[in-house]
Amino acid sequence: MDFCRSLFALKDYQRVKEIAVPFLSRPEKHEFYEIIGNSSHALGQWEEAISHYKDYLTYYGTNPEQERLKQRVKSLKEKK
Repeated sequence: MDFCRSLFALKDYQRVKEIAVPFLSRPEKHEFYEIIGNSSHALGQWEEAISHYKDYLTYYGTNPEQERLKQRVKSLKEKK
């Protein structure tokens, strides 16, 4: 995950997705949904970003990030 965060900071969003997506099949690695959503969002892939944010909220819905991500999903839906 740290490597993905580093790539995200470097704005290498496509590479983040390439590395992070395989981790989604591992139940203990659902935190990757957010960084993939963030990368999709940065690449203008609204539908994909919404999908990953919603998946993240399914697993981590009761945390401080919940409201921020819900607002991001709402904003992206308005852009479509």
